[in-house]
Amino acid sequence: MRWRWLWLPVALFLTVAGWAVTSPVGSAPDDDFHLSSIWCSWPADACEPTADGQAILVPRNVVQSADCFRYRDDVTADCTEATAADSSLVIATHVNQIEHLYPTGFHTAMSVLVGDDVERSVTTIA
Repeated sequence: MRWRWLWLPVALFLTVAGWAVTSPVGSAPDDDFHLSSIWCSWPADACEPTADGQAILVPRNVVQSADCFRYRDDVTADCTEATAADSSLVIATHVNQIEHLYPTGFHTAMSVLVGDDVERSVTTIA
């Protein structure tokens, strides 16, 4: 009888884990904000502030990974392969370091999972 309720948390975990590994990197509507904010939290050299301090230079494969298919039901996430290898810096203004919408603790805690492989890092963060 005690084992009867064990299936519920196991099923919930499997559902969430399945969603995390099957969703394309950057596919959530606010991933550009959160991923950029996480990447720029730590280490300090992952992103560069612009001279005027109004924006941050973020690796393109982090902030624009889903731009090719976001809000387009006729395009698959295969289009991200071109962006995945491009780590050149692009301007981002929609980041927590500029807008201060969230306490910094979440983004800083998740930044320890940042690595060279963007897809692996985002899957681990999710």
